[in-house]
Amino acid sequence: MAALAFMQQMQSYLTAEPLLSSATVGVALPIINTDLPAIVLSLDNLQIPSVGLGQHTEIVSGALAVQTSIDLSDPLLNDGSGLSLLSPDRMMATLQHGGLVDSEGSSTALTTADIQVDINGIPLILNQNSPRDGEFSVSALQGQLVLGRPLPPLGTLTASYFIGQWQRIVEQLSGDLTTLVVSSSSAMSESLSNAVINVVSSAHQNISGLRQLNLNQLSAVNAFDMGATPASQRVLAWRFTFEHIVNKPESSGGIIQRIILRTRRDSFPFEEEDIT
Repeated sequence: MAALAFMQQMQSYLTAEPLLSSATVGVALPIINTDLPAIVLSLDNLQIPSVGLGQHTEIVSGALAVQTSIDLSDPLLNDGSGLSLLSPDRMMATLQHGGLVDSEGSSTALTTADIQVDINGIPLILNQNSPRDGEFSVSALQGQLVLGRPLPPLGTLTASYFIGQWQRIVEQLSGDLTTLVVSSSSAMSESLSNAVINVVSSAHQNISGLRQLNLNQLSAVNAFDMGATPASQRVLAWRFTFEHIVNKPESSGGIIQRIILRTRRDSFPFEEEDIT
């Protein structure tokens, strides 16, 4: 979800900033004195453009790092199809993606820099000729591993590799980022809020997908109610535009899980059919 992704990135960015190291950055209002100083984040007036504008999908080519694992005691594909990822003799394992490439995105022969495989944490050696015990070979196009000996009945096979094509989903989001700065004194609230403004003004250089961030509210410093604990606050707000990018390797090739086929005849509505 774009809102959560933006909030998490902003919180991490502010937390790592040395100028704000004296404050706690989060989404919870301060309750007791030890919670101060605090920088409290919230999102308001969120807007997602209409379908077709707010989210779009594209096919991307290059090199996307992927890590997958196979439960050797239950090697079935996790989609209810009952398809096993291991051959009957357990000498071959099918990865969840095909179309493997090297780390540069080229369809050249894979090396140990391009694919790593281990069984229960013990690495296997890549041998594209005739793999023996402790070795494996790989078919990059099909995404299949051939082992030098049968896989054990228990444990986990883990593979790290690169795929050459995948689906990218881009979700657009706009709204107001509200920052409540709370401290034990008016002077500290003013000083800390000024530091927040300076830090956030450079956020677009550090937060991936942040397209626009304009300050549109800078309140006066006033009292913050914490009961017997004296505290003051200042409210800052920015109008932002953010693009949340999700890379989905499921569309890279390899095992096809489901295709939705849409057909239409003249004067009749669309018909949908699931092909598994």
